[in-house]
Amino acid sequence: MKKILFLAAALFAFVGCNDKPLDENKPGEGVKDEISVNPQSKSFGKEGGDVDVTVTSSGKWTLSSDKEYSWITPSAKSGNGGSVVKFTVAANETTEEQSAAFTFKTGEATAAFTITIGAGDAVEPGPSVEFELKDPSQKNLNFEAAGGNAMVEFNTSLTSGDVTLKKSAGADWLTAELAKVSAPVLGIIAPANTGAERTATVTLSAEGVNDIVITVTQKAGSEPEPSDMMNVVNFDGACLYSNWPTPAPFNNLTAFTAEMLVNAETFYKGGNADQNINTLIGIEGTFLIRIIGTSGSSQGDVEVVHNNSNGEFKLNNVASISTDKWYHIATTFDNGKVALYVNGEKKGETEVNNGITSVTLQTGDWVSESNWSSKRNFYLGFSCDNRRCLKGNMSEVRIWNKALTESDLKAAGHFYSVDAASSGLIAYWKLNEGSGNVAKDATSNGNHLYGHTGIGNNNQGGSTQDTDGIQWAEVAEINVE
Repeated sequence: MKKILFLAAALFAFVGCNDKPLDENKPGEGVKDEISVNPQSKSFGKEGGDVDVTVTSSGKWTLSSDKEYSWITPSAKSGNGGSVVKFTVAANETTEEQSAAFTFKTGEATAAFTITIGAGDAVEPGPSVEFELKDPSQKNLNFEAAGGNAMVEFNTSLTSGDVTLKKSAGADWLTAELAKVSAPVLGIIAPANTGAERTATVTLSAEGVNDIVITVTQKAGSEPEPSDMMNVVNFDGACLYSNWPTPAPFNNLTAFTAEMLVNAETFYKGGNADQNINTLIGIEGTFLIRIIGTSGSSQGDVEVVHNNSNGEFKLNNVASISTDKWYHIATTFDNGKVALYVNGEKKGETEVNNGITSVTLQTGDWVSESNWSSKRNFYLGFSCDNRRCLKGNMSEVRIWNKALTESDLKAAGHFYSVDAASSGLIAYWKLNEGSGNVAKDATSNGNHLYGHTGIGNNNQGGSTQDTDGIQWAEVAEINVE
């Protein structure tokens, strides 16, 4: 019996030494997950701001959100209990209230934190910016080998100063200029082409609008045969004018000189005296140099005319010329004193008697006139109407911003050519291109001349401009005697 009791006791002791209690845990496994935040929410006005959130947790925690919020930046996304997280909230740029939800988590425990921001101010829409071609077909301009020019106008609320212009690489042969006027107008000049067909692009850019790209293509040409002849411009029912991309040098001149080489074919065109005016250069109603063509003793007289609101002033009856002969004609203006020179000789000088102390030699009109009677442009060979056109040839036209002296005009070779970079020279049209519809300004001002031919219908303010172009002529020589 004692043996049985001893065996039972031993067995009980063995079992008692090796079995754990059913509710015993590993170290730490019995700790409950806990986390809380303070504050649990925060509201902001539309300006946004910062908020510090204190995190109390039983262990390490992480921060997440239901989605990405570009307008909220937390200082940390993980940490230990007792951490402080700063939330930086940007101003609300929308017109609606916005909210964001964040979750702090440790183990299985979570704590929510929300942010709300008030609606922002409504943004007034800015003025719409318009920038498009008036004529969409001008996105592609095509020129013949002889060259030509085009005026590109826009429907726009921009000014010319808002627009930048860029030519494509290798487009040095193409001249593209924006007018210095309120609305942008683009002038494009293609000179004569003696090589292969060529293409260039002109890109116009402005802030807030799409670029306008204009493609210019010119047909292939051939090298002209060498010639000993000289090119001049013929003004029989034709004229030249400028659109003045650089007008400033011609404004309010207190001193200037206008000079040119002229060979008139005829002076008298029949009819009354008013019809027999042969205009050389100037602006109707402002300043003109012209030749009288009546059949009396004054035929061939060179006349200088200045106008203002006080009336008309003339310097005349001091010099006359003949037909079919080259002459150098110049007039100077110097603070109201006017002089006339023929072949370098001063023929007359006097004070203007109607109070003119300065002269503006440009009209500011960039685009071609739609009605000749309503706009006064600067012309060579034309004024008022077709009855006052020059019938003859012209070359070497220049304008200076100073009054040249007799010795200046008589300097060796001055009649036939001068340096385009000469001091005071503000326009220089050699008129020797020989083809195309552009007579280039050799100065850096770039105020080129363009032509109209066949202006016979432009009588007494008629609106017909007829054909764009220049009548070129060849002469064996230009010799001033």
